[in-house]
Amino acid sequence: MKVLPDFAIKEELKRSHSVRYKLAEIDPLINWNPFVPFLSTYILTKQFPET
Repeated sequence: MKVLPDFAIKEELKRSHSVRYKLAEIDPLINWNPFVPFLSTYILTKQFPET
């Protein structure tokens, strides 16, 4: 029964590569600077800042 898990893993890998490629295309179009304060607060506290 090893064939089905192997197939599922291969399909998921294909999907993740596709998503990663799309994100790489979008990345240069986004100005990330406005998100830095918000994300740094979240990363340090693991809580979203109050708006």
